Amino acid sequence: MTDEEDDLLPALYQQHRIRKEKKDPVTGNWNEGTRYRVCKNILLFQNKRLVSEASGVPLMTIQSWERQDWWEPLKQEVKNIVTGKQIGRAHV
Repeated sequence: MTDEEDDLLPALYQQHRIRKEKKDPVTGNWNEGTRYRVCKNILLFQNKRLVSEASGVPLMTIQSWERQDWWEPLKQEVKNIVTGKQIGRAHV
């Protein structure tokens, strides 16, 4: 992480309320809400490494998610919701 990115972390936490995510204690997996928030923040900030650091989701996990079949439909859904084009299912 660069010094510039490092300086941005506190602003991300405060302004945009990126929270540290936690895995489901029963399954040990990241839940759908976490995947949604990570996707949304990547679209907003265009920086996976920064989102990874701020959210606590490992960068390798995010990169793995991007190769999954569900990532592109989720990304499109998030874009639609953020731009107000479509109201999808409720997310946390």
